[in-house]
Amino acid sequence: MLTSLREHMENSETAPPASSSPPSSAAANAVPLGRPDGVAAAAMASPSPPPSPRSERPLQDLLEDFRSLPFEVLFPVQRWLSDQPWKMRWVQALLFFALLPLSLSHFWGSDAEIQDAAWAIGIYFALLWGYVLWMIVQPGDVKRRNVLIPTVFTAVVGIVLVLFLQEMPFFSLLYSATEWNFSPARLLGFVAGVGVIEEGVKLLPIWWLAVKLREIRTPREAAFYAGLSGLAFGVAEAVAYSMAYTEMNFYAQYYGLTGDGHYVILEFLRLITLPFLHCMFSGIAGYYLGLSLLAPQRRTALLLLGVGLAATIHGFYNFFASTWLGVVVAAIAILMFIAYLRSAEQITQHITRQGQGTSPAQPVTVSLEKEVTL
Repeated sequence: MLTSLREHMENSETAPPASSSPPSSAAANAVPLGRPDGVAAAAMASPSPPPSPRSERPLQDLLEDFRSLPFEVLFPVQRWLSDQPWKMRWVQALLFFALLPLSLSHFWGSDAEIQDAAWAIGIYFALLWGYVLWMIVQPGDVKRRNVLIPTVFTAVVGIVLVLFLQEMPFFSLLYSATEWNFSPARLLGFVAGVGVIEEGVKLLPIWWLAVKLREIRTPREAAFYAGLSGLAFGVAEAVAYSMAYTEMNFYAQYYGLTGDGHYVILEFLRLITLPFLHCMFSGIAGYYLGLSLLAPQRRTALLLLGVGLAATIHGFYNFFASTWLGVVVAAIAILMFIAYLRSAEQITQHITRQGQGTSPAQPVTVSLEKEVTL
Protein backbone atom coordinates (compact mmCIF):
# COMPACT_ATOMS: atom_id res chain seq x y z
CA MET A 1 0.00 0.00 0.00
CA LEU A 2 2.87 2.36 0.77
CA THR A 3 4.34 1.54 -2.62
CA SER A 4 1.12 2.47 -4.38
CA LEU A 5 0.81 5.68 -2.35
CA ARG A 6 4.39 6.68 -3.30
CA GLU A 7 3.65 6.01 -6.97
CA HIS A 8 0.49 8.16 -6.77
CA MET A 9 2.39 11.10 -5.28
CA GLU A 10 5.13 10.86 -7.93
CA ASN A 11 2.52 10.86 -10.68
CA SER A 12 0.82 13.98 -9.24
CA GLU A 13 4.13 15.90 -9.09
CA THR A 14 5.01 15.15 -12.70
CA ALA A 15 1.50 16.08 -14.02
CA PRO A 16 1.10 19.63 -15.45
CA PRO A 17 -0.83 22.12 -13.30
CA ALA A 18 -4.42 23.03 -14.16
CA SER A 19 -3.56 26.64 -14.84
CA SER A 20 -1.11 25.66 -17.56
CA SER A 21 -3.87 24.34 -19.76
CA PRO A 22 -4.24 26.17 -23.10
CA PRO A 23 -6.51 29.24 -22.89
CA SER A 24 -9.99 29.16 -24.25
CA SER A 25 -10.89 30.92 -27.51
CA ALA A 26 -12.77 33.68 -25.64
CA ALA A 27 -9.77 34.44 -23.47
CA ALA A 28 -7.47 34.43 -26.47
CA ASN A 29 -9.64 36.90 -28.36
CA ALA A 30 -10.19 39.26 -25.39
CA VAL A 31 -9.53 42.95 -26.20
CA PRO A 32 -8.82 45.60 -23.57
CA LEU A 33 -11.70 48.01 -22.96
CA GLY A 34 -11.68 51.20 -25.02
CA ARG A 35 -9.16 49.96 -27.60
CA PRO A 36 -10.03 48.51 -31.03
CA ASP A 37 -8.72 45.15 -32.09
CA GLY A 38 -6.20 46.60 -34.56
CA VAL A 39 -4.80 49.03 -32.05
CA ALA A 40 -4.44 46.33 -29.44
CA ALA A 41 -2.69 44.04 -31.88
CA ALA A 42 -0.42 46.83 -33.06
CA ALA A 43 0.37 47.83 -29.51
CA MET A 44 1.29 44.29 -28.58
CA ALA A 45 3.13 43.64 -31.83
CA SER A 46 5.34 46.75 -32.04
CA PRO A 47 7.06 48.20 -28.99
CA SER A 48 7.08 51.98 -28.42
CA PRO A 49 10.01 53.77 -30.07
CA PRO A 50 12.82 54.82 -27.82
CA PRO A 51 12.98 58.54 -26.93
CA SER A 52 15.07 60.63 -29.28
CA PRO A 53 18.42 61.57 -27.88
CA ARG A 54 18.82 65.16 -26.64
CA SER A 55 20.62 67.43 -29.04
CA GLU A 56 24.10 68.33 -28.05
CA ARG A 57 23.87 71.72 -29.89
CA PRO A 58 20.49 73.34 -28.95
CA LEU A 59 21.52 76.82 -30.09
CA GLN A 60 22.31 75.61 -33.58
CA ASP A 61 18.99 73.74 -33.72
CA LEU A 62 17.13 76.91 -32.68
CA LEU A 63 18.86 78.88 -35.42
CA GLU A 64 17.89 76.24 -37.94
CA ASP A 65 14.27 76.53 -36.78
CA PHE A 66 14.37 80.28 -37.30
CA ARG A 67 15.84 79.86 -40.78
CA SER A 68 13.05 77.47 -41.72
CA LEU A 69 10.26 79.92 -40.79
CA PRO A 70 8.26 81.34 -43.76
CA PHE A 71 9.09 84.99 -43.21
CA GLU A 72 7.47 86.04 -46.49
CA VAL A 73 4.19 84.67 -45.08
CA LEU A 74 4.61 85.99 -41.56
CA PHE A 75 5.60 89.48 -42.79
CA PRO A 76 3.72 90.08 -46.08
CA VAL A 77 5.13 93.57 -46.59
CA GLN A 78 4.23 93.71 -50.28
CA ARG A 79 0.62 92.89 -49.50
CA TRP A 80 0.52 95.51 -46.75
CA LEU A 81 1.86 98.16 -49.09
CA SER A 82 -0.64 97.28 -51.80
CA ASP A 83 -3.51 97.26 -49.28
CA GLN A 84 -2.61 100.80 -48.07
CA PRO A 85 -4.47 100.69 -44.73
CA TRP A 86 -3.30 104.22 -43.88
CA LYS A 87 -5.82 105.57 -46.38
CA MET A 88 -8.80 104.15 -44.48
CA ARG A 89 -10.76 106.74 -42.51
CA TRP A 90 -11.07 104.67 -39.36
CA VAL A 91 -7.34 103.86 -39.43
CA GLN A 92 -6.52 107.56 -39.78
CA ALA A 93 -8.80 108.35 -36.83
CA LEU A 94 -7.20 105.56 -34.80
CA LEU A 95 -3.70 106.85 -35.50
CA PHE A 96 -4.68 110.43 -34.71
CA PHE A 97 -6.32 109.73 -31.36
CA ALA A 98 -3.64 107.23 -30.36
CA LEU A 99 -0.61 109.36 -31.24
CA LEU A 100 -1.77 112.91 -30.46
CA PRO A 101 -1.12 112.74 -26.68
CA LEU A 102 2.27 111.18 -27.33
CA SER A 103 3.12 113.92 -29.83
CA LEU A 104 2.03 116.65 -27.41
CA SER A 105 4.21 115.20 -24.67
CA HIS A 106 7.24 115.46 -26.96
CA PHE A 107 6.19 118.89 -28.23
CA TRP A 108 5.90 120.51 -24.81
CA GLY A 109 8.10 118.28 -22.70
CA SER A 110 8.27 119.55 -19.13
CA ASP A 111 7.47 123.17 -20.06
CA ALA A 112 3.69 122.76 -20.52
CA GLU A 113 1.53 125.28 -18.67
CA ILE A 114 -1.76 124.24 -17.09
CA GLN A 115 -3.74 126.38 -19.53
CA ASP A 116 -2.02 124.85 -22.56
CA ALA A 117 -2.48 121.34 -21.19
CA ALA A 118 -6.16 122.01 -20.45
CA TRP A 119 -6.78 123.30 -23.97
CA ALA A 120 -4.94 120.34 -25.49
CA ILE A 121 -6.78 117.72 -23.45
CA GLY A 122 -10.13 119.46 -23.92
CA ILE A 123 -9.73 119.75 -27.69
CA TYR A 124 -8.50 116.17 -27.90
CA PHE A 125 -11.60 114.76 -26.24
CA ALA A 126 -13.84 117.22 -28.07
CA LEU A 127 -12.53 115.84 -31.36
CA LEU A 128 -13.08 112.32 -30.09
CA TRP A 129 -16.65 113.12 -29.00
CA GLY A 130 -17.23 114.91 -32.30
CA TYR A 131 -16.26 111.77 -34.18
CA VAL A 132 -18.60 109.72 -32.00
CA LEU A 133 -21.34 112.30 -32.57
CA TRP A 134 -20.86 112.09 -36.33
CA MET A 135 -21.16 108.30 -36.22
CA ILE A 136 -24.33 108.46 -34.11
CA VAL A 137 -26.16 111.25 -35.94
CA GLN A 138 -25.14 110.39 -39.52
CA PRO A 139 -25.78 113.96 -40.75
CA GLY A 140 -24.67 113.34 -44.33
CA ASP A 141 -22.20 115.65 -46.06
CA VAL A 142 -20.40 117.90 -43.58
CA LYS A 143 -18.85 121.18 -44.73
CA ARG A 144 -15.78 122.54 -43.00
CA ARG A 145 -17.21 126.05 -42.88
CA ASN A 146 -20.33 124.78 -41.13
CA VAL A 147 -18.10 123.11 -38.54
CA LEU A 148 -15.85 126.12 -37.97
CA ILE A 149 -18.64 128.70 -37.61
CA PRO A 150 -20.37 127.20 -34.54
CA THR A 151 -17.21 125.93 -32.84
CA VAL A 152 -15.18 129.13 -33.15
CA PHE A 153 -18.15 131.39 -32.40
CA THR A 154 -19.21 129.48 -29.30
CA ALA A 155 -15.71 128.99 -27.90
CA VAL A 156 -14.76 132.67 -28.32
CA VAL A 157 -17.82 134.91 -28.65
CA GLY A 158 -20.25 132.59 -26.89
CA ILE A 159 -18.35 132.53 -23.61
CA VAL A 160 -18.05 136.33 -23.57
CA LEU A 161 -21.74 136.69 -24.38
CA VAL A 162 -22.72 134.37 -21.53
CA LEU A 163 -20.58 136.34 -19.08
CA PHE A 164 -22.25 139.54 -20.28
CA LEU A 165 -25.84 138.23 -20.10
CA GLN A 166 -25.47 136.77 -16.64
CA GLU A 167 -24.74 140.27 -15.33
CA MET A 168 -28.06 141.62 -16.63
CA PRO A 169 -30.49 142.57 -13.79
CA PHE A 170 -33.01 139.74 -14.23
CA PHE A 171 -30.51 137.03 -15.03
CA SER A 172 -28.11 138.16 -12.31
CA LEU A 173 -30.86 137.47 -9.77
CA LEU A 174 -31.38 134.00 -11.19
CA TYR A 175 -27.64 133.32 -11.13
CA SER A 176 -27.41 134.46 -7.52
CA ALA A 177 -30.19 132.00 -6.66
CA THR A 178 -27.92 129.14 -7.73
CA GLU A 179 -25.71 129.90 -4.73
CA TRP A 180 -28.56 129.31 -2.27
CA ASN A 181 -29.20 126.11 -0.39
CA PHE A 182 -31.06 123.12 -1.81
CA SER A 183 -34.37 124.83 -2.64
CA PRO A 184 -36.85 125.39 -5.51
CA ALA A 185 -35.36 128.86 -6.03
CA ARG A 186 -31.97 127.29 -6.68
CA LEU A 187 -33.50 124.92 -9.23
CA LEU A 188 -35.25 127.85 -10.92
CA GLY A 189 -31.95 129.70 -11.11
CA PHE A 190 -30.25 126.77 -12.80
CA VAL A 191 -33.08 126.24 -15.30
CA ALA A 192 -34.24 129.78 -16.16
CA GLY A 193 -30.86 131.41 -15.61
CA VAL A 194 -27.91 129.16 -16.41
CA GLY A 195 -29.82 126.77 -18.67
CA VAL A 196 -31.65 129.34 -20.79
CA ILE A 197 -28.63 131.60 -21.33
CA GLU A 198 -26.13 128.87 -22.16
CA GLU A 199 -28.45 126.83 -24.39
CA GLY A 200 -29.63 129.95 -26.18
CA VAL A 201 -26.10 131.17 -26.83
CA LYS A 202 -24.95 127.76 -28.06
CA LEU A 203 -27.86 127.67 -30.52
CA LEU A 204 -27.19 131.12 -32.01
CA PRO A 205 -24.64 130.03 -34.65
CA ILE A 206 -26.85 127.08 -35.64
CA TRP A 207 -29.78 129.43 -36.14
CA TRP A 208 -27.55 131.62 -38.32
CA LEU A 209 -26.47 128.66 -40.44
CA ALA A 210 -30.03 127.40 -40.82
CA VAL A 211 -32.07 130.58 -41.26
CA LYS A 212 -29.65 133.12 -42.71
CA LEU A 213 -27.19 131.00 -44.68
CA ARG A 214 -29.63 128.13 -45.37
CA GLU A 215 -26.87 125.57 -44.88
CA ILE A 216 -28.97 123.31 -42.63
CA ARG A 217 -32.05 121.57 -43.98
CA THR A 218 -32.78 118.56 -41.76
CA PRO A 219 -33.12 117.96 -38.02
CA ARG A 220 -30.15 115.59 -38.15
CA GLU A 221 -27.88 118.27 -39.55
CA ALA A 222 -29.10 120.80 -37.00
CA ALA A 223 -28.58 118.33 -34.14
CA PHE A 224 -25.06 117.53 -35.34
CA TYR A 225 -23.87 121.13 -35.68
CA ALA A 226 -25.56 122.09 -32.41
CA GLY A 227 -23.74 119.23 -30.72
CA LEU A 228 -20.43 120.58 -32.03
CA SER A 229 -21.34 124.00 -30.67
CA GLY A 230 -21.99 122.40 -27.29
CA LEU A 231 -18.63 120.65 -27.36
CA ALA A 232 -16.83 123.92 -28.10
CA PHE A 233 -18.63 125.67 -25.26
CA GLY A 234 -17.86 122.81 -22.87
CA VAL A 235 -14.15 122.86 -23.69
CA ALA A 236 -13.84 126.64 -23.29
CA GLU A 237 -15.71 126.46 -20.00
CA ALA A 238 -13.54 123.53 -18.86
CA VAL A 239 -10.32 125.45 -19.50
CA ALA A 240 -11.54 128.34 -17.36
CA TYR A 241 -12.52 125.97 -14.56
CA SER A 242 -9.20 124.12 -14.84
CA MET A 243 -7.33 127.30 -13.96
CA ALA A 244 -9.56 127.79 -10.93
CA TYR A 245 -9.22 124.13 -9.89
CA THR A 246 -5.44 124.39 -10.02
CA GLU A 247 -5.41 127.35 -7.66
CA MET A 248 -7.95 125.70 -5.36
CA ASN A 249 -5.88 122.52 -5.28
CA PHE A 250 -2.78 124.47 -4.29
CA TYR A 251 -4.47 125.93 -1.21
CA ALA A 252 -6.30 122.69 -0.42
CA GLN A 253 -3.01 120.80 -0.45
CA TYR A 254 -1.32 123.46 1.65
CA TYR A 255 -3.98 123.29 4.36
CA GLY A 256 -4.54 119.53 4.01
CA LEU A 257 -8.19 119.83 3.00
CA THR A 258 -8.24 117.48 -0.01
CA GLY A 259 -5.94 115.07 -1.79
CA ASP A 260 -4.51 115.17 -5.27
CA GLY A 261 -7.00 112.53 -6.38
CA HIS A 262 -9.89 114.93 -5.92
CA TYR A 263 -8.20 117.45 -8.20
CA VAL A 264 -7.57 114.81 -10.88
CA ILE A 265 -11.21 113.69 -10.78
CA LEU A 266 -12.45 117.27 -11.12
CA GLU A 267 -10.22 117.85 -14.13
CA PHE A 268 -11.30 114.54 -15.63
CA LEU A 269 -14.95 115.51 -15.19
CA ARG A 270 -14.54 119.00 -16.62
CA LEU A 271 -12.41 118.14 -19.62
CA ILE A 272 -14.03 114.87 -20.69
CA THR A 273 -17.57 114.30 -19.41
CA LEU A 274 -19.11 117.75 -19.13
CA PRO A 275 -18.28 118.86 -22.70
CA PHE A 276 -20.13 115.79 -23.94
CA LEU A 277 -23.13 116.63 -21.76
CA HIS A 278 -23.11 120.14 -23.23
CA CYS A 279 -23.12 118.40 -26.61
CA MET A 280 -26.22 116.38 -25.66
CA PHE A 281 -28.12 119.40 -24.33
CA SER A 282 -27.33 121.46 -27.42
CA GLY A 283 -28.08 118.53 -29.72
CA ILE A 284 -31.63 118.29 -28.38
CA ALA A 285 -32.18 122.03 -28.87
CA GLY A 286 -30.65 121.83 -32.34
CA TYR A 287 -32.95 118.97 -33.25
CA TYR A 288 -35.97 121.16 -32.50
CA LEU A 289 -34.42 123.95 -34.55
CA GLY A 290 -34.23 121.51 -37.45
CA LEU A 291 -37.90 120.63 -36.95
CA SER A 292 -38.80 124.31 -37.02
CA LEU A 293 -37.33 124.54 -40.53
CA LEU A 294 -39.95 122.05 -41.70
CA ALA A 295 -42.85 123.96 -40.15
CA PRO A 296 -42.23 127.72 -40.64
CA GLN A 297 -45.66 128.60 -39.28
CA ARG A 298 -44.68 126.98 -35.94
CA ARG A 299 -41.02 127.95 -35.99
CA THR A 300 -41.06 130.15 -32.89
CA ALA A 301 -42.99 127.60 -30.84
CA LEU A 302 -40.65 124.76 -31.80
CA LEU A 303 -37.57 126.89 -31.12
CA LEU A 304 -38.78 127.91 -27.68
CA LEU A 305 -39.75 124.33 -26.89
CA GLY A 306 -36.32 123.04 -27.89
CA VAL A 307 -34.40 125.65 -25.90
CA GLY A 308 -36.73 125.22 -22.94
CA LEU A 309 -36.35 121.43 -22.94
CA ALA A 310 -32.55 121.63 -23.18
CA ALA A 311 -32.43 124.31 -20.47
CA THR A 312 -34.62 122.20 -18.18
CA ILE A 313 -32.42 119.12 -18.50
CA HIS A 314 -29.32 121.31 -18.12
CA GLY A 315 -30.72 122.96 -15.01
CA PHE A 316 -31.78 119.69 -13.39
CA TYR A 317 -28.32 118.27 -13.95
CA ASN A 318 -26.67 121.28 -12.30
CA PHE A 319 -29.13 121.10 -9.44
CA PHE A 320 -28.41 117.41 -8.72
CA ALA A 321 -24.75 117.40 -9.86
CA SER A 322 -23.41 116.78 -6.36
CA THR A 323 -25.60 113.68 -5.89
CA TRP A 324 -26.17 110.39 -7.70
CA LEU A 325 -29.28 111.91 -9.25
CA GLY A 326 -26.95 113.98 -11.42
CA VAL A 327 -25.73 110.76 -13.04
CA VAL A 328 -29.35 109.75 -13.63
CA VAL A 329 -30.17 113.09 -15.28
CA ALA A 330 -27.06 112.83 -17.48
CA ALA A 331 -28.09 109.33 -18.58
CA ILE A 332 -31.60 110.58 -19.36
CA ALA A 333 -30.18 113.38 -21.53
CA ILE A 334 -28.03 110.95 -23.54
CA LEU A 335 -30.86 108.45 -23.98
CA MET A 336 -33.29 111.20 -24.98
CA PHE A 337 -30.91 112.47 -27.65
CA ILE A 338 -30.49 108.96 -29.07
CA ALA A 339 -34.25 108.37 -28.93
CA TYR A 340 -34.86 111.55 -30.94
CA LEU A 341 -32.40 110.36 -33.57
CA ARG A 342 -33.97 106.93 -33.82
CA SER A 343 -37.41 108.46 -34.38
CA ALA A 344 -36.16 111.37 -36.50
CA GLU A 345 -37.81 110.29 -39.75
CA GLN A 346 -41.16 109.60 -38.10
CA ILE A 347 -41.27 112.96 -36.34
CA THR A 348 -40.02 114.73 -39.46
CA GLN A 349 -42.73 113.23 -41.66
CA HIS A 350 -45.40 114.07 -39.10
CA ILE A 351 -44.28 117.70 -38.80
CA THR A 352 -44.03 117.97 -42.58
CA ARG A 353 -47.55 116.63 -43.10
CA GLN A 354 -48.88 119.07 -40.53
CA GLY A 355 -47.14 121.91 -42.33
CA GLN A 356 -48.80 120.84 -45.56
CA GLY A 357 -52.24 120.86 -43.95
CA THR A 358 -52.61 117.11 -43.42
CA SER A 359 -54.63 116.01 -40.44
CA PRO A 360 -52.42 115.13 -37.47
CA ALA A 361 -54.45 111.98 -36.93
CA GLN A 362 -53.45 110.57 -40.31
CA PRO A 363 -51.07 107.62 -39.86
CA VAL A 364 -47.50 108.13 -40.89
CA THR A 365 -45.41 105.46 -42.58
CA VAL A 366 -41.77 105.30 -41.69
CA SER A 367 -38.92 103.70 -43.59
CA LEU A 368 -37.00 101.72 -41.00
CA GLU A 369 -34.04 101.43 -43.34
CA LYS A 370 -33.28 105.14 -42.83
CA GLU A 371 -33.21 104.94 -39.06
CA VAL A 372 -29.90 104.91 -37.32
CA THR A 373 -28.90 101.61 -35.80
CA LEU A 374 -27.00 102.18 -32.59
